[in-house]
Formats: sequence, C-alpha cells, structure tokens
Amino acid sequence: MSSLSIKRAKAALKIAFIGDALAMPVHWYYNPADIYKAFSLGIEQFEDAPSFHPSSIMSLHSTQQGGRANKASANQKEIVGDVILKGKRQYWGKDNIHYHHGMKAGENTLNAHCARIVLSCALKGYDENEFLTQYISFMRADEPKHPDTYAESYHRGFFANLEQGTP
Repeated sequence: MSSLSIKRAKAALKIAFIGDALAMPVHWYYNPADIYKAFSLGIEQFEDAPSFHPSSIMSLHSTQQGGRANKASANQKEIVGDVILKGKRQYWGKDNIHYHHGMKAGENTLNAHCARIVLSCALKGYDENEFLTQYISFMRADEPKHPDTYAESYHRGFFANLEQGTP
C-alpha cells in the first residue's frame, strides 16, 4: 500500500470517529425540526447527548434479547444491565430517554468503540477468535469501557445467545 493510501486510510478512520461523535446527540432524530428544538443552531460542534429524545423507542426494546420487548421470562437473565451495559438498565423501559443518555460532547458511541476493536484486530492480522475474545471482554466488563447507554439488537441478541450457550 502506498504512503498516500495509508494517509488516506488514516484520515478516513479519524473522520469516521469524529463523525460518530458529532452525530451522537442527534442519532435517530427522524424529524429535522426536532434537531433545531434541541440544538437551536443545529450541530456545529461536539455536544452532550440531551436527556430527552423526542422519537426514542428505546422503551420498546427488549433488555433480555435482541428485538422488541415481549412477555418477560422470569428465569431469563437481563442482558442489559447484568451482562452488558452494566449500570445502564435504569434508562431502558422509560419513554423519551436518549439512546446515548449521559454521553458527553466528543464521546464515541458503542459501535465506534466496537469498530476500534475490529481495527485493532485487523492490524495484527484478523483472527476471528481473537476478535470475539476482545469483543466479549469489552462488552462484559464490570467497569464499562465505553460511555454508551444503548446497544443495538444484534449486540443484545448475541449476548442472549451466548448466555444460553449458543455461540
């Protein structure tokens, strides 16, 4: 790979992480007018995630598996709070909580942190088992290694399966 290609790749990765942090406060705002209600000038700089999200449906999502919430099983572990996103369970199940509640200006979302893990593994010559080991360790850390409150369905589903012994 030429030095120009390497420079471009590094710049693209930096911009991806900057873009993630810039967009974080307005993730899943479906009505552009809602952005201006929360941020009168729009997003012109890094911003904290507001507590209120006008179109959040996080309250409908399952904390025990991927997808939407359904009738809870008494013997099914809470993936959100017990397995991943430790300390964040209280923000789920409430209306209009921001997906990235409590995140500060310039912080990256969970998915950007996961991309960092993939990149780290790729630099060493990607190995699936090494990636899974790092991903699982990162996500299950007792002291969270990221500031996010939300994990998409595929994260929750993966860990629900893992808890049931299904890789």
